[in-house]
Amino acid sequence: MGADEAKSDEDPVEITLFGRDLNDVRRILTRISRAADRRAVLDSARSKRAAPHESPEDDQDPREMLALQIFNASQARGRFLSKEVDDLTWNVLLLAYLAAKAGARHSIGRFVEIAQCSHSTALRRIDSLEEMGLATREQDPADRRILHLVLSEEGRKAVEQVLSYALERNGP
Repeated sequence: MGADEAKSDEDPVEITLFGRDLNDVRRILTRISRAADRRAVLDSARSKRAAPHESPEDDQDPREMLALQIFNASQARGRFLSKEVDDLTWNVLLLAYLAAKAGARHSIGRFVEIAQCSHSTALRRIDSLEEMGLATREQDPADRRILHLVLSEEGRKAVEQVLSYALERNGP
């Protein structure tokens, strides 16, 4: 071995890529790999669902399909509605939508009961929905002490936009 070779073994070599040291590059590649894995799982679930020629034993677990549908609906909600629409607010909005589709009206007390939260928490969510123009409170004509939560036209359109997008992502 020559003197130059011995010296190169002793001096640490700094490896960089795009101005980053090797450890940074490894961390970035790990994150990219994990994101690609998540996409691959979703793509795999979609391709299994889309293949009509599969035999019944190859059918996807209904729980997996439901999880994918819930995930896609959650993604759609985030895409079309304000970040202020958290899970509980979304549930209240969905309940108002379902009531409207059934031709029914639920009192705020009923929403509290169904949503399984405190009255004050539900009222904060309802206040938020009113501020966004997605719902309104209306007095019951038969008993003015009772307030109903009613979906606005804008609220109906927003829910249907989210649901339509989720359905497109989930397929038939």
